[in-house]
Amino acid sequence: KICTYTVFGHSLIFFRCPIYGVVFSFFLCRQCFRLYTQAAYRSEMLIATVPEIQRTNLSNVVLLLKSLGVQDLLQFHFMDPPPQDNILNSLFQLWVLGALDNTGALTSLGRQMVEFPLDPALSKLLIVSVDMECSAEVLVIVSMLSVPSIFYRPKGREEESDQAREKFLVPESDHLTLLHVYQQWKGNSYAAQWCNEHFIHIKALRKVTCTQMHVKCAGTHVQISCCRVVIVLTCCYRCPKR
Repeated sequence: KICTYTVFGHSLIFFRCPIYGVVFSFFLCRQCFRLYTQAAYRSEMLIATVPEIQRTNLSNVVLLLKSLGVQDLLQFHFMDPPPQDNILNSLFQLWVLGALDNTGALTSLGRQMVEFPLDPALSKLLIVSVDMECSAEVLVIVSMLSVPSIFYRPKGREEESDQAREKFLVPESDHLTLLHVYQQWKGNSYAAQWCNEHFIHIKALRKVTCTQMHVKCAGTHVQISCCRVVIVLTCCYRCPKR
């Protein structure tokens, strides 16, 4: 329901959401404030935003279309057709990963990769980890790589945050560093206070946990197993506590 009233010469609009029962109100002041200059609007800005499919990696899209039986992707009728070079590059990347054979058909490995809500390279990494008996650790790593940076540097406390980050550093690999961070967070009962003390985004780590659940549900054929070598390696370094 929308109601309009006049207050101090301005139109005040009330809107009630029928689902949640929330009331929204705002003034209609008939003024528009833009965060760019008139010269920038005329000479620098595009007429319309470039569609996302034309400016992102198409590996996931190509893999999904292949799984749906689309063979000739260059003749596929996209709503906003991406450049052919992007499609060919994605096909080459999938061929390198083993998701496509020499004829461009989907392989058995590719059919497994398409089940995961991950980048194709991370999907293959998780599948290969099953044979190496370290899929539990790799599942954490690929989930950590699927979220933005977990560390933050607040203004005025840069040195303190850098020192906290160094406590988690594993010289052998940045991936083991991410695994080390998650294991320490898990060891501290997933506490938000522990994240605040070590300048770590709690929301990012919670999203990692959700990603792990989604991957486990999607890839039911993958047997999750632990690798004791990796666990011992990461525990040899300093383990920050509360």
